[in-house]
Amino acid sequence: MEPLIVRSLTKRRPGGLVCPQDVSFEVMPGSLLALIGPSGSGKTTTLRLIAGLERPTAGSIRFGATPIDRLDPSARDIALVPQDAPLYPHLDVRRNLAFPLEARGVRRADALRRADDAAERLGLAALRHRLPATLSGGERQRVALGRALVRRPRLLLLDEPFAHLDPAPRLSMRAELRRLHADIGCPAILVTHDHDEATALAAALAVMRDGMLRQTGPVDEVLHRPAEPFVASFVGVPPFNIIRGQVVEPSAAGLALSGAAGSIHLPLADRHRGRLGHTLTVAIHPDDIVPASGDPAASVARISADVAYIERQSRSERPVLRLADGSLLLAAPGRASGRVTMTFSPARARLFVEPPDVRSLGAADA
Repeated sequence: MEPLIVRSLTKRRPGGLVCPQDVSFEVMPGSLLALIGPSGSGKTTTLRLIAGLERPTAGSIRFGATPIDRLDPSARDIALVPQDAPLYPHLDVRRNLAFPLEARGVRRADALRRADDAAERLGLAALRHRLPATLSGGERQRVALGRALVRRPRLLLLDEPFAHLDPAPRLSMRAELRRLHADIGCPAILVTHDHDEATALAAALAVMRDGMLRQTGPVDEVLHRPAEPFVASFVGVPPFNIIRGQVVEPSAAGLALSGAAGSIHLPLADRHRGRLGHTLTVAIHPDDIVPASGDPAASVARISADVAYIERQSRSERPVLRLADGSLLLAAPGRASGRVTMTFSPARARLFVEPPDVRSLGAADA
């Protein structure tokens, strides 16, 4: 197996729309990259360009050193599983699984044998002789995944493959995909709106917005060290809170950031001094916003706000804070009401300055 290498992939459309724009990434054999972003950010178009269903305006797509961007889709040896993967309605499950092999010249007896093996591994053995119309949504999607994987492609593309499944079959399908992908060892790309799914399956995340890649990297790096406010506010369950304000009191002790959250005092690195009047953005994870102690000196980062309501999640309850401008912040699990004072550790926050100047406010900034 060879890595998938995408360089400067661009698609221009009539009217001036460019999506995707200058997109570059690599996916190594055996690795899965999750491509995430808001609707309309270019995720599915990127998959279609790689699969050959659309032609790029610029850029290159390669397996290792071998370019494939000028090949017909059938010559690329890529398996694409869309959200609503169509099955051949007149063929039973067994023949649906065998069809891609027969289409590539595999003898029917060998194709059916490999289809039976795939059916066994996917828990479809008892359904082999049933037609697609008699299957549940989860069973049909399982057949579609098996049909994509049975021929052991050079690249697997998955476009929201489990979007219509209930939680239990979705969890089961994740486990099957993880196992089968590991067995085949090809590069894979998953497009999904489910961040739990992305982080559960992927080795790396690629975050798209408005047709451009905003950040690409290992899952932990993107989750804990977002490169810009959009990534911080989009990625993760729950994502970072975003607070914006102006520097009003730079001093030897730090700075005061004045905005919707009131005045927040933060430690300030030498390189940030002299930013009086600049607008800064602080990204704070909800788990790091906790009730302040009674001693104001015990924390340099405090937020005073009203509790708007309590958000009930599966195993916890979190206060939602309403700031002066009406914006909301999600806090760590706990009960609270009325007017509260919360604190967070600046070392665990992210500071964003214009022009871009991004670091965590850790020990080096104190």
